[in-house]
Amino acid sequence: MSTSTERQDLATRRAAAPRATTGNVPTIVALLVPAGNDPAPAGEWPSRYELYLAARSHRAFVVGEIAATAVQAVSSFGRGLLARYRKRRRAAAARETLRELDDRTLHDIGLDRSEIESVTAEAMGDAEPSRAQVLRMRRASNARRT
Repeated sequence: MSTSTERQDLATRRAAAPRATTGNVPTIVALLVPAGNDPAPAGEWPSRYELYLAARSHRAFVVGEIAATAVQAVSSFGRGLLARYRKRRRAAAARETLRELDDRTLHDIGLDRSEIESVTAEAMGDAEPSRAQVLRMRRASNARRT
């Protein structure tokens, strides 16, 4: 687009612009947006290449944000899996330790062999404490602290 055409286009827009009057002197209200499919005057609007670069930069930013969110979600899921695995391994080790004890030792502790599963579940927090001895011991330990 040549500069003379741009000047003519700008002059046409100014002539067509709505006029506001202040006293006896009319003032021109400039139109900042070109009407319809008219090209914008040079220097006022970004070029196609600048728009392309801005869109490319924005796309790279959005893709980066999506990738970062995906990595955070996967790592959070992995940490949860690892925590559950470790908890189950601790519970399995506690069960195995109690199963290795003979019946007399278990009786001295106050357990029956049939209670091993429920005791380990209560100890790991997988089940609500239901044994009367456990509840009494917790109440007694809380009373000593206060």
